[in-house]
Amino acid sequence: MRRALPGALVLSVAIAMAVGADRTAAQATARVERTPQLFIVRVPGAFDDVLAVFLEEIKRRNYVVTGVNHLDDTLARRLADIGGAPLGYERYKIVGFCNLTLAEKAIRQDPHVGALMPCRAVVFKRPGVPETTIATFRPSFLATALGLQGMDRLLGEADADILAILARMVGE
Repeated sequence: MRRALPGALVLSVAIAMAVGADRTAAQATARVERTPQLFIVRVPGAFDDVLAVFLEEIKRRNYVVTGVNHLDDTLARRLADIGGAPLGYERYKIVGFCNLTLAEKAIRQDPHVGALMPCRAVVFKRPGVPETTIATFRPSFLATALGLQGMDRLLGEADADILAILARMVGE
């Protein structure tokens, strides 16, 4: 089951903009790119600001942030140790997040679904590009790809939650 600032003033303004009037996911997906596998948004602003607002939006939607993997830092150290070329990203984080209510329902239906948990999003910034990209697998795609049966309603909820989180990130 797949369903995570430089100054206090900047953070407050960014969060206030992101948590404006509630809208449904269907109304708010115009700027969320959807492929059969992924949901993707490109958010203008500083990386740390975007990541902080994203983490708040995850929590606001009743998800728990299970961790942030600092892949950029880890790879930079490893590549320096072995003399490898830089990764080519200013920042690159992987955020894990989970809605415990949906997770519990999914595990009751099929205990193997836990191998797909928690949801993960990659948050990255390329050098010279003004926006930060956030991408996550669609829960419905992962379940279809792995042949999980009878979870359409739960996966629809998870897809809708993730769409709502990402739509708010782009002010839709």
